[in-house]
Formats: sequence, structure tokens, C-alpha cells
Amino acid sequence: YAGGKLIKTRLCELDRLGGYGYSCEMSVTPEKGYVKKKYSFGDLLRIMGRLTAFDGCPWDKAQTHESIRINMIEEAYEAVDAINCGDADAMTEELGDVMLQSVFHCDMGERTGEFTLADVIDALCRKLVGRHTHIFGENRASDAGEALGFWEAAKSEEKSYVSTADKLDRLPECFPALLAAEKVYKKLLKVCDRPGDEWFELARSGGVDEKDIGKKLFAAAADAADKGVDAEVALSSFIANIKRNFAKAEASGDVKDFLKDL
Repeated sequence: YAGGKLIKTRLCELDRLGGYGYSCEMSVTPEKGYVKKKYSFGDLLRIMGRLTAFDGCPWDKAQTHESIRINMIEEAYEAVDAINCGDADAMTEELGDVMLQSVFHCDMGERTGEFTLADVIDALCRKLVGRHTHIFGENRASDAGEALGFWEAAKSEEKSYVSTADKLDRLPECFPALLAAEKVYKKLLKVCDRPGDEWFELARSGGVDEKDIGKKLFAAAADAADKGVDAEVALSSFIANIKRNFAKAEASGDVKDFLKDL
């Protein structure tokens, strides 16, 4: 409202208008409805806020960080499956579901006074800038290996790690066992020599108790790490092959030797 007249304009053009003075007033008309042809990140936040409002969805309002934590894991696995399949449409959907989990937790954090989305974004940006010392600092990396080394060094300083044992102790306890084995092995390699080949014979040796089986699995994960193979992904891929081969064998009426073609 300026000069006694009501002027309507788009927000992006507000700075292009003339005639501003102390008598000017501005108001932003709130959006009406939630059905649009194209949505933005701002729309996602507005929809989430509506779902958790006092008169919003009873289920959404009842959730806590703990009650939906498993959803984060499930959605991440589904996103990885879409990536493995090379399915762009599925990736679009599943990555959105992963994003929803982050936004949901941020909405809860804001309602309980724990943290806000702005706090999460601020922490993320600080981490990206602080750990990429070869981009935003004085270090220079000539390849991906050096870049990772600078990242790890910056992370160690940021987290105030005092020893390798401290790093191992802070690995998430909810990691899948094979992933944890690979992480542990790679951290150990930085401070001690790789176990001799005779140690890796454990992966092929006898042994029937839990300890021996654990040694075999760790040795297999470590061997995969040495070869640049993700043990978790490799095992998942092999299981998928088993499923496909068995389905074919079952359809043909003979499942006795379906493993030999793997």
C-alpha cells in the first residue's frame, strides 16, 4: 500500500517498484490450498506443518523421533535399491521419502524446542566447509585419495578423536555387521599392518562355533575391502542372483542344481 493506492505485485518484483516511503505498508497473502501443478521445498515444509498442526493428521502428530526411527533405515534401503536398479523414477520417489524423514524429524524438533531445520542446515554446511579443507582451506588434493585423507583429518580434529580405539568405539552400533566389519578393518589398516594371508585362510577353514564363524565373516569383509568391493553390496547382489536362479529353476520344475549356475 503506497501513496494511498493498493498495488499488487509479485514478491520477486518488489524491489523494482518506485515510490517507497515511511507510509508504505506490505503484506504477503498466504497461499490457499495444497494442490499445485508443481511443488517446491517450501511447499514440503508447509504441508508437513499442516499435517502436524493441532488439527492435523492424528498419526503424524503422535509420532516421536523414536517411533519413526526405523522408517529412516527402511527408506534408505529402498533408495539404495532404486540406485542399484538404475531406476530414475524410483530414485525420485525413494530419495523423496528419505528427505521426508529428515523434514519430519526437523518438524518434531521445532515443535519440542530441540532444534530446527535451520539448525540442521547450518550444521551440515559447517561440516561441508570445515571438512573440505582442500576446497575451502589451504590444503590441495591432487586425487580422490588425498581429498579423503584431508576429510578424515578434519573430521578427527572436529570430533576430537584421541585414538583409533576411540574412533572404533564411536561407530554406530546399529550398523549391519558386514558394514561394521569393513569400517573397523579400514580403520585398523591405518595404524597396523594388514593380517598375513594365512589369517585370511580362516575364510576357507573349518570351524563350527560362533567365534570361528565370526572370524570367517570378518576375514571375508576385510578381503572384500582389500579388493575395493563393498561386502554388504556384494552379498546383497549374490542373494539377488540366488533368487533369480531359483525362480527360473522352480519354473522349469528342477530346483536340485540351481546353485551351480551362480
